[in-house]
Parts: sequence; structure tokens; C-alpha cells
Amino acid sequence: MRKYIVGLGSFALLLGVAAVQAAPPADPFSIWTLQDENASISAADLSDRYYVNGLSLGWTSPTAQVPAFLATLGNTLWGDGQQRIAFSLSQQIYTPASTQITVPDPHDRPYAGILLGNFSLLSDTDTSRSVLMLSLGVAGPGAGGEQLQNGFHNLIGQDTVKGWSYQIPNTPAVELLSGRTWRLPIAQPGSLEIDALPSLIAAVGDVRDYVQAGVTVRLGQGLTSDFGAPRLHPGLSGEDAYVQTIPFAWYVFAGLDGQVVA
Repeated sequence: MRKYIVGLGSFALLLGVAAVQAAPPADPFSIWTLQDENASISAADLSDRYYVNGLSLGWTSPTAQVPAFLATLGNTLWGDGQQRIAFSLSQQIYTPASTQITVPDPHDRPYAGILLGNFSLLSDTDTSRSVLMLSLGVAGPGAGGEQLQNGFHNLIGQDTVKGWSYQIPNTPAVELLSGRTWRLPIAQPGSLEIDALPSLIAAVGDVRDYVQAGVTVRLGQGLTSDFGAPRLHPGLSGEDAYVQTIPFAWYVFAGLDGQVVA
């Protein structure tokens, strides 16, 4: 083992375009991923506001370990490709701008924790990655956002967040996501590579509905190893899968994306 106002028409667009490119080589290794996204990892003034923290623990299968009925589904949706399945457990924490008042501003973002179990089917060609993801979980106190945030603040000696008693109530969380990322080589100056990763994503559920489009530009080596940095959705994500093409792959990147949210 080694070592991211919506209608059905949006899903039809993403699911119904079959990839005709050749599949990349098979990968016999599974992948474990542990990642954290935190508001303090920033050059801006440190503060807990809006999207505060995201945690994810995931496992991605080798390309040879996809159940037959899922492989058939993937071939029907996207055409031939190198397929994987992936499981992850993720938690995200959201707070208002002001976290030191006991009664939050009703016009600000509400306190919320979201805990999700995510199941994904991935299909890769040499130039694209397609994903279909089903997420099930809970939004509200059962997600443990208050316990994680204030527990960590107590551990490091920071002020506790005051308004968690006003978080949204427990609500079942269901989300279906479909997306595709394309890999477009741009240039190869010397030993470096430059590419662009345009992406299109649509998601529907009872917590959030959105359509997202964006592009990531990368500079580095071994760019064909993956389709961008793994992130928690709704961040623009290359998903938790890669293939080792050189002994050490690296890149720096800049991204731009926009969402239409219902």
C-alpha cells in the first residue's frame, strides 16, 4: 500500500459523455489518504469563520478490485477507462464570522458540522478522470463539530467558540455528486511540465445543491500521476487516486472556480 439550482439535466450532461481515450496502465496498489483543511493554514489573519476545518480519512482500491456491476455502470456512463472504487469518512465544520458572542447573528452563516461517509466510483483515461460519489451522513450536533473545535481549542489554549448551542439541528445528509476533470498539457520547459485541469461538477442533496466549474494550472514534474490535489468537496478536487509515474512527483498549482448554489 502507498503512502479531491441543480437539475437532473446537469447530471445527464456529466454522466452521458463517454470517454474514448485510451486507459492508463493498471495500478495494483491501494491508497490510504489522511488530510486536513483548516482556516489557520493561510497567509491571512488567523480567525475561525465560515469553513473552519475539514478532516478526511480515505481508502482507494487498486484498479483491479472493482465489483463487476460497478465496472459495468462505469463503462455505461463513461466508456472504457481504468476504474477504482473509494471510501472515505469526512467531517466539515462551519461557523459564523463572529464566534465569541453567545447568541449568533441570525443573518450570519449558522454553526454546522457535517459528517459524511462517501463512496466513489472513479474512471480514468489518459486525459480525463470521471467520478460518481454518493455521500450519506448527518448535519448537526451528531457530526461532532462542537466537540472537535472546542476540544482542540482547549488543548492549545485558545478561546472556546461560544455559539454552538445554536447550531442547526440534526438532519440526515444525502448527496449525489458527478464530475469530470480533463488534463491538458500546455508546455514542457526543460525538465518541468505545465498543464491545465478544467473541471465540471454537479451535486444534488438535502444539504447543498450546486454546479461548479473551474480550472487548475500546475507546474512541476510527474503531472500525469494524478488529476490535481485531493480536497474535500465542495472544494475543487482531483480525488484520492494517483499512479506513480516517476520516483518523486511534485507540483505547485493555482486554481480558480465558481459555483451556482441552490
